[in-house]
Amino acid sequence: MNNKDWLTLSIFTLITVTAWIAFDVYHAAVTRTITEVQQRLIAPLSPKLNPEVIAQIRARENK
Repeated sequence: MNNKDWLTLSIFTLITVTAWIAFDVYHAAVTRTITEVQQRLIAPLSPKLNPEVIAQIRARENK
């Protein structure tokens, strides 16, 4: 293979790889969805502690 063939092959390879990456990025952007279950799982937790529940747990430990 001479230099012209290598250049042509390199250009087609570069175009193919660039298109592949572009389509993959587009596909990832379009299909990214969060289901309802995932939305509930990533919801922030409340930092407030319920004193009644803590009292019930302590009462169970003492028995």
